[in-house]
Amino acid sequence: LMIRGEADRVIPPEVEATALDALPNVTQTMMPGCGHYPQYLQPRQMADAMHIFLVAHAGILSTGATR
Repeated sequence: LMIRGEADRVIPPEVEATALDALPNVTQTMMPGCGHYPQYLQPRQMADAMHIFLVAHAGILSTGATR
């Protein structure tokens, strides 16, 4: 899972593109209006993105219990 803030000024888009090319199975989530630290700037949206990914890829239910 790669979560990126749309307004990130620290990591250039070309570096992100290189990382995406190197990680063929990566899932990317772009956070609109967010800068370099989405975990601090938009913690709820960051947690939601992680939850969606885990439910989709790890079989974790919304209650946090495993199947």
